[in-house]
Amino acid sequence: MSMFNKTSKPQNRIDSLIGATTRIEGNVIFSGGLRVDGMVRGNVAALADQPGTLVVSSDARIDG
Repeated sequence: MSMFNKTSKPQNRIDSLIGATTRIEGNVIFSGGLRVDGMVRGNVAALADQPGTLVVSSDARIDG
């Protein structure tokens, strides 16, 4: 298989967690999977050259 035929598969795992009682002030950059249950005051973005999955719970808050 050639490396040019490689396709991205959706991530179905969580590598990092921002818990319900956690508050982060500043930008968050992640790779893999990130779940947010708490609060982030800043931008949340996956690394540009890697697939990423962001899960935001119904009680979470992201102001960015």
